[in-house]
Amino acid sequence: MKLVNLTVAPGLVVTFHPRITVVTGMDRHHRLRLVAALMGLAQGAAPVGPGLLEAHGVLFDLSEEMLALIDLGVGEIRPVVSASDVASRDPRPSPTAEKGHEEATVAEEIEWHLLRRLGSQRAASSAGSMPLLLDDVFPDLDAPSLHHVLDRVKTMAEDVQVIIVTDNPDVAEWVLLVGAEQAAIARTVEG
Repeated sequence: MKLVNLTVAPGLVVTFHPRITVVTGMDRHHRLRLVAALMGLAQGAAPVGPGLLEAHGVLFDLSEEMLALIDLGVGEIRPVVSASDVASRDPRPSPTAEKGHEEATVAEEIEWHLLRRLGSQRAASSAGSMPLLLDDVFPDLDAPSLHHVLDRVKTMAEDVQVIIVTDNPDVAEWVLLVGAEQAAIARTVEG
């Protein structure tokens, strides 16, 4: 399942890339509404305003009736990862940590957390995977580490649509590096 567009608030429509969308410049109020809309969608609730999603090559509107028809049924899936989720690090060593080094780097910890979450999003419902929203999860990474983590996320984005909400300019730079076939900065239409 891929979001095509979503009305985040009356007068504010976000258009999504089928793989990775980076949403920048969104004020806190609208950011919270986007998070709430995706959380609600995971529970089968229609968002505040109109929107479209694509499942199995067919476009569906995001009405309560249509959502019931396609039976998202994702239950326990949490479609949002926030900075606090990745800050609560797993005390176990990362699978990539070198022998003798118990602690993984912050980038490795974030990478493994995101890859686990992306894996759980696959085939979450009869409509396919549920999009995953990353809400400013990269605040402490330098540009090379951030680009490495995003490259790993990109490989998973073939199966799971990823929406990144951030004002980090290094994420926008990465979008330009990987190109329009892989990712895009969200186009929002107000009014």
